[in-house]
Amino acid sequence: MIPELRELLTREGAPFEVIGHREVYTAQERAAACHVPGRRLAKVVIVRDTDGYAMTVLPATEQLDLPELRRRSRRYDLTLASEDELESLFPGCEIGAMPPFGRVFGLPVYLDRGFASGVAMVFESGTHREEVSMPMAEYIRVERPAIATLARVPLAAEGMLAREDVMHVVRGIRDHGGPVSLAEALEDPSQAPPDQGVIHAASLQRPAWDSNLRPSVSY
Repeated sequence: MIPELRELLTREGAPFEVIGHREVYTAQERAAACHVPGRRLAKVVIVRDTDGYAMTVLPATEQLDLPELRRRSRRYDLTLASEDELESLFPGCEIGAMPPFGRVFGLPVYLDRGFASGVAMVFESGTHREEVSMPMAEYIRVERPAIATLARVPLAAEGMLAREDVMHVVRGIRDHGGPVSLAEALEDPSQAPPDQGVIHAASLQRPAWDSNLRPSVSY
């Protein structure tokens, strides 16, 4: 953990747990190394415009909805920061492993509303060999981010989102007398047993933006 982050959490009296693991990079590898669901893993995405940089925090399993962030923040020229910019913005952090604390780096933070509703979060601490787990309420108390709906379902998953036990779906469907392949299950999802459920994106309802939101952060 970078010293600045440890100092902040200690000063604020925030409970946290450090989880060491082998060097990993993808959300799937991180989830497996920490033995936590991917939806609890935080992903940090840095955006920029002529007004400066900002940090967004969302589930590692989802993608940043940049057009929506532009609209709600009224920062219409926001783009993703480059890798070279990340290196200069986060000294002491490995590329892509910056923790979701803008206070440490002098950046405003936008936290995804759906992610904020979780009980806890797990995030990288400046290295790809370590994660930090802490209660979501404590993260919000310490960081004081602007909260809004920032995440969207990745394009690769828009047709189907699997629950954590999706690896067992075909076997479970077969055991219940339904289709014997995942392809057949997608053709006729009503045949899937409830406990092996496949959630289709068409049935998802995304929360609307809070019309009173003013996503600006100052410390």
